[in-house]
Amino acid sequence: MNRVTFVILHYMAESATAECINSLIKNLAYPNFQMVVVDNGSSNRSFAHLKESYEDQSNLTFIDNDENLGFAQGNNLGYQYAKIKLKSDFIVMLNNDTEITQSDFCDIALNIYRERQYAVLGPDIITLDGAHQNPMPQKSWSSFRLRVFQFKTWLRFVDSKFLDLGPIIEKQINMHRLSLQSQRQVDEMDGARLHGACWIFSPKYVERFEGINPNTFLYMEEDLLKMAMDRFGLKMIYSNKLRILHKENVSTNFGKMSTRSQNQQFLRRLLSSINVCISYFNTEGKNS
Repeated sequence: MNRVTFVILHYMAESATAECINSLIKNLAYPNFQMVVVDNGSSNRSFAHLKESYEDQSNLTFIDNDENLGFAQGNNLGYQYAKIKLKSDFIVMLNNDTEITQSDFCDIALNIYRERQYAVLGPDIITLDGAHQNPMPQKSWSSFRLRVFQFKTWLRFVDSKFLDLGPIIEKQINMHRLSLQSQRQVDEMDGARLHGACWIFSPKYVERFEGINPNTFLYMEEDLLKMAMDRFGLKMIYSNKLRILHKENVSTNFGKMSTRSQNQQFLRRLLSSINVCISYFNTEGKNS
């Protein structure tokens, strides 16, 4: 029987991570699933509390990590443990602010793999206000478009230092994004750009890769994964046969920074991620 391992990245938010773990323990009927919870440098006692709460859960492993490595490298710690130590066939990267209620979640993912031979599968991700985050809007990146996006983001960063109009603009962007998410309902899609709250990696991916691109801290991981799958000719598929609840941004909301400082941090990290995408895109072009 195939082993399915769920990798959950924890940062500060004890109750959210516990609710995610509990949803798997309570609801999944699949007998051969494991859970790996990775701490991402939490400065409170939340991770210690979680380990105490689940010390008798035999299919749950906790990985201590004193440093906040960001989304990609933090998840990769759990992914590599799942691949190397647990010999997992399927690895699911699952945000700690999500819950799974389908008892046959693993069975459905395996059945779709047998039929479609995907590398990465994404479920229907439903937010608390009913928006559907998958499949994400398609983006046809080119080196030129990435550099235009980089320049616009840099202008937003400069604005955050002086006029600080960014939050007003961001509010309008988010309203438009929510509108698009609510309208975006399809049964299945090949070549989909998949939201990072839940990625299901099949043996076609696990046997070939040691995780996701490790060079970002946060943001644009979805774009880099799509670039990589296109580059290697591997399938990314969305299916609404799978569903998860996404409560959103539980871990990123921790901290004592002002809204303005949070916006500046977001833009700095976004600029860094755009640079990674440009570098990857240019390397891809040279190797094609």
